[in-house]
Amino acid sequence: MKKNKQVKFYFNSGKVLLVCISLAVISCTKYAGKTSTTTTSGTTTTAPTPLPPLATGGGTSSGGTSSGGTTSGGTGSANIPLAYVQGFSFTDFSGYYININDSNNLLSNGSYTALYAGSNLFKYKVSTSTYTTASYYLRPYAYYSYIVFKSPVSAAGETLLYNDLTTPVAGTAQVRFISLDPLTTSVPITFKLTNYLDNFSVPNRTYLDNRTDTSQNYFRSITPGFSTVSFIYRDSALLSFSQNFEAGRKYTVFAGALSYLASSKGTMPVNYYQVARHN
Repeated sequence: MKKNKQVKFYFNSGKVLLVCISLAVISCTKYAGKTSTTTTSGTTTTAPTPLPPLATGGGTSSGGTSSGGTTSGGTGSANIPLAYVQGFSFTDFSGYYININDSNNLLSNGSYTALYAGSNLFKYKVSTSTYTTASYYLRPYAYYSYIVFKSPVSAAGETLLYNDLTTPVAGTAQVRFISLDPLTTSVPITFKLTNYLDNFSVPNRTYLDNRTDTSQNYFRSITPGFSTVSFIYRDSALLSFSQNFEAGRKYTVFAGALSYLASSKGTMPVNYYQVARHN
């Protein structure tokens, strides 16, 4: 038994502003039938487009592309309830996969894979290295996202998010924010979202705080349409981008770091972002 949901990655450009340093890191990924074309610093490369239900390629602001493919999963049982997990890779590593209990693979095309509920051991492999995480308990009939991502201080990191897929109120979209940047362990990030009706900030967010504060796994309602999202460190907006949040959809905005730069305000990240849709 396998239950799939459509998920889209969105990727635009970001600008990092420091006191005396202006750094622009741009990547454009276009859907072009069987291939997606990524252009970075004048160099164009062509890679396979992930299979449905992923409609467009994903990437980071360094021009890396997310892996994609089909999803294999559990077969289910009338006596054992199922949980559903979608996998995302916010890396440009080759040979990437997520394995559950040495039997089921999640590939990063964003669809939900049916797994037996209960304790499940997650492993992920990037390049030639395999990483084993602690067991995660998956609630029966619940939905989750499992994310593997780049980190300046390690080869990769990971986290599991619980997805409340209750339908948003008519005429609204829903969004939440997660920091994948280890710098925010000591220097919290503020997320800001503005559009023609909404103007709010989500302050004092830290690295993977969704693990210890489960309230960070839940979504907030916003006005659908285009919004501007900004990442703010030490009172400086280091990256801003425009994102179309569709009515009735639920999204997570992820803030990560490619590297770090020194400034008069202290160490600052060279940011990237990813936006994932969950329904």
